[in-house]
Amino acid sequence: MQSFILYMLLLTSSSGIIHGRVTDSSTGEPLCGAVVMIVGTDMGAMTDRSGMYTIKDLTEGTYVLKVRMVGMGEVTVEGVEVVPDVAVEQDFQLHLYSGCEYPGILIRI
Repeated sequence: MQSFILYMLLLTSSSGIIHGRVTDSSTGEPLCGAVVMIVGTDMGAMTDRSGMYTIKDLTEGTYVLKVRMVGMGEVTVEGVEVVPDVAVEQDFQLHLYSGCEYPGILIRI
C-alpha cells in the first residue's frame, strides 16, 4: 500500500521541461543572453554561451514562448505542448533588428 501511495505521489508531482537553442538566423551562431519567457507566467530562462536554455518544473499544458534579445527581433511560438517527464525541444532563430532608433538621445562628438 505504501509503495502505491508513493507511486501516485511521484506520478502527480511529475513536471515537464522545455529546452533548446537560440541562434542568429544569418550566421547560425549561438546567442548568449537571450531571454526565453513563457507568456502569462513569471517563468523563463536566459541563454548561456552556447545559446542553450532550459525551463524546468512545468505543469502539463500548452504554452506560448517568447524570446527577446537586445538588438534582435522578438520571436513568439504558440502551441508548445508540455507533458510530464518529457523534455520538449524548442529552438529559435532571431533576426537582427533593423529599426534600432532611440528617440530623444543626442550624441555629440
